[in-house]
Amino acid sequence: MSDLVARLAERIPEITELAVQAVLRELPYYHQLPPAAIEVDVREIARFNLELFVRGIEQSRPPTEQEIARISHSASRRAQEGIPLGHVLAANYIGTRACWEAVAAMAGPSEAADVSRLGSYVIDYLLLLSQAVTDGYIETTMAVAGHDQQARAELIEAVAADREAPELWEKAGLQPWRDRTVVALRLAPPAVGSDITIAVDGRRRNREIREALSVAGPILDSLSATGGIVLLSGRFSYERLTALIQPLMTANWAGGWSCTDVPADTGAAIQAATEIAEVAQRLKFPPAVYPLTQVLFQVQVTRPGPARTALLESLAVVEKKTPTFGRLYRRIWTAAGIAGNVRGC
Repeated sequence: MSDLVARLAERIPEITELAVQAVLRELPYYHQLPPAAIEVDVREIARFNLELFVRGIEQSRPPTEQEIARISHSASRRAQEGIPLGHVLAANYIGTRACWEAVAAMAGPSEAADVSRLGSYVIDYLLLLSQAVTDGYIETTMAVAGHDQQARAELIEAVAADREAPELWEKAGLQPWRDRTVVALRLAPPAVGSDITIAVDGRRRNREIREALSVAGPILDSLSATGGIVLLSGRFSYERLTALIQPLMTANWAGGWSCTDVPADTGAAIQAATEIAEVAQRLKFPPAVYPLTQVLFQVQVTRPGPARTALLESLAVVEKKTPTFGRLYRRIWTAAGIAGNVRGC
């Protein structure tokens, strides 16, 4: 087999070019790369893989950890650039195929046994190659995703506190939004089960909510198992948001809605939406996303503050002077979920 492998080694530059052209022809994404990127990201790694393949055959050994590390590092760079994993794996397979086609073209009738042994090595090499590429790609993707998630969590926390800054948006990979829609969600806890199944169910539900609302536009969120804030770029009606969320739910839920086109008012919009959702959940409203206009009275009488105090005092005076209205008032008060003497609220 040494003569066949020697001839293969002599043709590495030629086979490398065949592999590169095949990658560019069969994978349009790579064809869009600038020439410098093609030289570094395609041609160099293709040549390295071919040399590694031949060296392994000559020395009858699998790739070393250091050699595998270079392949993983290359895959890591592709992940950072956003090239799909399927394209990265396909590029390596195409390069291996070009090598195998060269072997088939060079081998003579008397080298059939050598070709068979090479075929076995190709399969083993592809297995190691796929594992190295996948490991390097996924490790980087998870690290990038974790960084992005942290950056977005910091951004929405800053937005809610009215201390957002351009650098926080840039860190999260986003441009600042002008028009913003806020949805505050209150979700029933996942079904009773083990801590693991409850956590998994909560993550699944939140993922589905994110995917559904992402159809409406880019989002930021602070969702947990029992709810949280979703901030959308643009203006969207509460009816549309209800239609997107309701099909995902298997338990009671409530949502508050608010919009603003003044970024500095986002914190106030989040507070308003949160209060709406809390009241809707407390009073067991039918599952939906509610605007303030639909729960105005309930929000007012259940929120502490000067306005509520004044309202209670006025209604107490009316109750004394007009018993009939007083009875009606009591019914409204009960419907609003407030118990006890109004003067003590």
